[in-house]
Amino acid sequence: MVKKILLFTMAAVISLSILSCQKENTPEESPDISPAASEKPPENIPVAVVNDTEIMLFDLFKMYQSLNKNYLQQGVDITDDEISNQILEEAVNTLIAYELLYQGAVKEGYKISDEELDKELEAFKSQYQSEEEFLESLEAQQTTLEEFKKDLERELTVSNYVQNTIEQPEVTEEEMLEMYEQYIKETTEENPPEFEELKPRIEQKIREDKFGKKVDELIETLKEQSKVEIFREETE
Repeated sequence: MVKKILLFTMAAVISLSILSCQKENTPEESPDISPAASEKPPENIPVAVVNDTEIMLFDLFKMYQSLNKNYLQQGVDITDDEISNQILEEAVNTLIAYELLYQGAVKEGYKISDEELDKELEAFKSQYQSEEEFLESLEAQQTTLEEFKKDLERELTVSNYVQNTIEQPEVTEEEMLEMYEQYIKETTEENPPEFEELKPRIEQKIREDKFGKKVDELIETLKEQSKVEIFREETE
């Protein structure tokens, strides 16, 4: 029987090579925490399950590394045990939320055609100078082309589902003025921009915040309709 391991002890397992790499860097160097800088965990075991779909340790490893990189760029001490556990918990919850959205999309009949997938793949490849450079990038991320295409298909499916399920929120003039006034109170700029100059950015920020909250509400609804389990205890 597959062994289910304690979630929070996995931080030590999947971050070990990352932290080792950091210790080897001099204070002047930025630690390399890219997927190529550390090895995958030795065993790909389930860490959670959403309905009948298992979330695997390798996927958690990649998400954990990605979040680590983001927080490191923000100046967060990711070597702190408490912070490391919080990032691990965030990684698990992110993967669960994404799986809930994907399952919701499939249930509603959303599907990406081969033509759509190929078009998006070619658009992504166009960011690189050559096919070889693109494949080298995948290799550096310890990802195969097939894995990348699968992730891209899921991403497009979820995106279509979310965009068609949630209406674009409205933003009022009052809300924008309130945010601008808050900005004026907090800014240290001597000559801050006028409201009209910042209005498009303020509107976009408020709209994105509202949309994000709606996405969170959708995830919670899907979660209530699903069976979600995170493996937190050791059992044989």
